[in-house]
Amino acid sequence: MHWLKKARLLAELSQFELASRVGISQSLLSMMELGQREIEADEEQRLRRVMREAQRDQQQKHRNMIQRRKQPVIKRKIAA
Repeated sequence: MHWLKKARLLAELSQFELASRVGISQSLLSMMELGQREIEADEEQRLRRVMREAQRDQQQKHRNMIQRRKQPVIKRKIAA
């Protein structure tokens, strides 16, 4: 599996999402992942930056979810 596809999947991005964020077409990204087209240096920088940002977002969502689980549940009394 190509490094680009592995990184995209780890970032939990579809080809369309990643391509849109980087400013390229989904079909071009597909060709890159299949090794049918070379990745230019500037494209690689943009791809890596976008995937790092997406991974940070996923990690933050995960931390927030864990933090919410740790918070005590407050039960309110319902007036009768």
